[in-house]
Amino acid sequence: MSKVIKACFVKEKETINLGNNNKSARQDEFTQETAFDIYQETKKMIEELVTEAQNKAETILNEAENKAESLIKQGQTEYEMIKKKAHEEGFLSGYQEGIEKAQQEISALAEDTKVLARNLADFQKKYYQENAEKIIDLVLTIAQKILNTAVVLKPELIGNIVENVLTEIGESEKIIIKVNPIHIPYLNNPDQCFKGLKMSRYTFESAPEVEPGGCIVITENGFVEAQIDEQMLLIKKALKEESNHVEL
Repeated sequence: MSKVIKACFVKEKETINLGNNNKSARQDEFTQETAFDIYQETKKMIEELVTEAQNKAETILNEAENKAESLIKQGQTEYEMIKKKAHEEGFLSGYQEGIEKAQQEISALAEDTKVLARNLADFQKKYYQENAEKIIDLVLTIAQKILNTAVVLKPELIGNIVENVLTEIGESEKIIIKVNPIHIPYLNNPDQCFKGLKMSRYTFESAPEVEPGGCIVITENGFVEAQIDEQMLLIKKALKEESNHVEL
């Protein structure tokens, strides 16, 4: 999973100038303040989700407790009334009949309470499963924000990304690597960027259709498209499938 994430970054929609002066400006913009803004926005989103979950859970639990308490009190009241009435009338048969009827009603109310408790448990399980998907979406949104900022402000990170993909591909006679134009200046010295790899086999091409932080690697056996859109969908699908198998 970590290798997939390392190989993909989110596309930034603003235009980037590769001049040296602009490079310095971009690096200055990626400050502690930028990171703090992302943190604050993320924290707010998480707090809102947690508050919503707590409020709904407390409401359902309170309703269930009040209903159960009401049913029990109702049964006890009816039992005492029947018992008192039968006793006052002085009829043993009526008294016994009243006792049995009250006991039956209390048993029925107790069963209703159990059903209510089971329904509450089912609701909680379903609610937490639904929110597990929301949390996954939130985490991936946070990752996109952070990676989106990092890959545009520090385009030199492409070296690590490409190396990770090349390691996964293995041996091949000739390899063409397509990357976004903003990354080409940082691949001018591949022998330094990719130590341990035979760089005579590799050719780098500028491809505007490739999103920043991604790459397309072409070999004689086929190609590997390591772009964020496809990879994020795969990550999201895998995480959600895993969450569906977790017992709550």
